[in-house]
Amino acid sequence: MKAPVFVIDYLIVHELAHLLESNHTPRFWNIVAVQVPNYQVAKNWLRDNGNTLEVDFLDKKLGLTTATTDEPIAKT
Repeated sequence: MKAPVFVIDYLIVHELAHLLESNHTPRFWNIVAVQVPNYQVAKNWLRDNGNTLEVDFLDKKLGLTTATTDEPIAKT
């Protein structure tokens, strides 16, 4: 994965917290916060950079390139 370790840690805790609380309730976020006190930093990083992780995956694994506009991804 290309995400920073603190983001990967947050993602793992986030998904494991769903084993105890299926929705994003205050209880859910309390579970996450106990394990990852700075989880909001990771959420912000994903909001700002998460789309680049997917593009990179498509680029390298599927041999696709991305357009510089909002056009769909096309094969080269």
